[in-house]
This record gives sequence, C-alpha cells and structure tokens, in this order.
Amino acid sequence: MALHLCDQGQSLRDIAAQLFITQGKQKGKRPSPATVMRMLRGTRGTMDLQES
Repeated sequence: MALHLCDQGQSLRDIAAQLFITQGKQKGKRPSPATVMRMLRGTRGTMDLQES
C-alpha cells in the first residue's frame, strides 16, 4: 500500500498517517515518516536489483 501511495505522489507524512503496524511490540500504532522512508528505500532498492 505504501508503494501505491508513494506512486500517487503523497508525502511521507500522509503515507504514515494511513498505515498501521500489524505485528510486534508497536502493533496498532502508526509508523513514523522515517520508518516509511526506510521501508520504501528498502523496497525500491530490491525492485531496482530485480529489473537489472
């Protein structure tokens, strides 16, 4: 979902406000914009490697 929202041009704060953590100690809370940025960076890096 975060990738879809990012592709739509939404800011990290807007994306973080729409997400929930589903597992672990922070379950039910919203991730910080920094966490969303790290998630997207990790996913985008993996996608770039697959395309090459």
